Amino acid sequence: MRTYGNWCWELDALSPNQLRECVEKAIVAQLDRAAWDRYIEVEQAERQAIIDTCKAWTAETKPRG
Repeated sequence: MRTYGNWCWELDALSPNQLRECVEKAIVAQLDRAAWDRYIEVEQAERQAIIDTCKAWTAETKPRG
């Protein structure tokens, strides 16, 4: 009780979907939306760079002739 107080919840009493929804709402409430959106843009650009690099590498390593 010193560490966690006198409140408790039985998470297994919630369905997985309800639990997921509660966790998602709590995270979204704390989220810096502008920073998150920028992260998504950067991740997409990085993924595309990896795809482009793999395609170029594949094209360079194909046997010619």
